[in-house]
Amino acid sequence: MVAYIDVRVEPRARAAGLKGRMADGTWKLMVTAPPEGGRANQAVVDLLASILGLRGGQLSVARGQSARRKRIKVEGLDEGAVSARLDRALKSKERDGE
Repeated sequence: MVAYIDVRVEPRARAAGLKGRMADGTWKLMVTAPPEGGRANQAVVDLLASILGLRGGQLSVARGQSARRKRIKVEGLDEGAVSARLDRALKSKERDGE
């Protein structure tokens, strides 16, 4: 199983996390790493792996390596499972008042 998710990344944020979802379905993420030397991309992969309960090696940046908008390839989950886990994480964050 392979799924692709579109994300918009805010590098150099004060705190890393899932910020929300845009009207077009793109997920908004914040990472503390700067967009230099692939560090922000690695931070995105690490953040999403943690949220989705996967190993970092199961995710990769398929498109947008040097852009804020990226397409992330997720191996091991279908698109429905990815969306459900991201939705759950966002609702949990909102419920906790973050």
